[in-house]
Amino acid sequence: MNNDVVSIDQDAFSARVRKNIEQLAALVRSYPLSNPENEQVQDIMEKIRLKFRVITASLGAKLEYQGRPTSSKQDVEDL
Repeated sequence: MNNDVVSIDQDAFSARVRKNIEQLAALVRSYPLSNPENEQVQDIMEKIRLKFRVITASLGAKLEYQGRPTSSKQDVEDL
């Protein structure tokens, strides 16, 4: 049974965001958990990261939390 918000409330997100969420889910399902030496691991992981960034940007979500490394001008100036 699928209880994700996309399945429960079809109007919760735009069609574009729903499509991106479905694509992210497919990428996660295709990740080779049982074979970490699979040559496609890096490629799939990069696609997952990019899709995640697309979704969070589309939703206007900010990925800030205590302890998250940042790269800001101040960090560069501190070097």
